Amino acid sequence: MDEGEFSKILIDELKLLFLRVRNPSDNLLEVLLKTIDPTINPDQLKDYINICRGKFSDFRYNYKSIIVKKAQDLEIHFRSIRLEEFENLLDKIITEDYCRQILATHISCVHKESFENDKVSLNKLFDFVKKSLLIGIKSFFISIDVKGELKKMDNCTSSIKLQSRYHTNIVYNMDL
Repeated sequence: MDEGEFSKILIDELKLLFLRVRNPSDNLLEVLLKTIDPTINPDQLKDYINICRGKFSDFRYNYKSIIVKKAQDLEIHFRSIRLEEFENLLDKIITEDYCRQILATHISCVHKESFENDKVSLNKLFDFVKKSLLIGIKSFFISIDVKGELKKMDNCTSSIKLQSRYHTNIVYNMDL
């Protein structure tokens, strides 16, 4: 496998993995890398695990930033509402398109037709986004560590199975 193809598959599978877990173990990353390229040597494996860790750090940082920004947008429009009322309004405010915007970079790696037909996974991802937004909104009312609270939800979508757009389906077939 050439480097370009390896990188393309790796990035897509990492994005799909992020939709399932936000902080995968090194063992999980090792399985992913060895599945993409069974001939990978131990030194390359170690280097790629570090690269994957960096990618996940970027993914988590960007997700947190998007959530805080979207929470700020919501808080400005509904400033007079109490925190408890936000929770009830989220189901009305947060649409499928809103969730898709937040997860756009990662959803772009999903096989579109199978994703559209998988309402269970779609609902779990939307629930994850709603809970994330609630954490972001709470941070404006009470002092909480958004990053720490989001980290508590690292595995809440681990059961979803999303096929890759290139049908490599490595993460899809992984047991987490």
